[in-house]
Amino acid sequence: GVAGVAPMDEAQAQERWSVATASTGSSTSMTGSNIATVLNRVQDKLRLSAQTSGGFKENLALVGAGKVSLAMSTTMHADFAYTGRGRFGKLPGNEMFRSIRLLFPVTLDTLQIAVLAKSGIKSLQDLKGKKVNLNVPATATRSINKRLFAAAKIDLKDFNVFGIATKGSFDALRDGVIDATSNILPKGAGILLQLAAAKPVDIVPIPGDVFTRLNKMFA
Repeated sequence: GVAGVAPMDEAQAQERWSVATASTGSSTSMTGSNIATVLNRVQDKLRLSAQTSGGFKENLALVGAGKVSLAMSTTMHADFAYTGRGRFGKLPGNEMFRSIRLLFPVTLDTLQIAVLAKSGIKSLQDLKGKKVNLNVPATATRSINKRLFAAAKIDLKDFNVFGIATKGSFDALRDGVIDATSNILPKGAGILLQLAAAKPVDIVPIPGDVFTRLNKMFA
């Protein structure tokens, strides 16, 4: 993810700032909270607080409209918003996105499809007929997952789709509510490591040709 910033004058810089993140328990929310904690610890001229939000699309609108000082996003979403592509091109007042600037890179996240080792699921094709969590509708994770399975030439109707947020997805996998969950997380994310410590977990591989087709969707 990256942090985006709208231009601010010196008077505003002395006020309290907020950074829009995502839903509670998501990696974006935790990262934003950590940034605020560290910044507040090392200086006393600015107080930063993490604010939960509806995700990257909402975040870019919030910072573009000047309703928050900072916002977590991805380079992909920021690029689409700035250039007016995809769903951002259809939004009223989308010229506000031209004021957005990228501030600094934060994390390099990876798409990880987790299953319990005992499930016997070893490939994307094995997910057919299974209960698969793609995250909450309208989130970046859900959008990328839909493109991933399109790139893999797998219809979402081939399995039972669940819309569980990142925070509850691994508990649902542990408890057998779902058979697989596809999340975008940093490598070694604590929420996944905690599950792996309780029950053996496998990560479903994504073939190179699927990644190639997926990347072309974002070109």
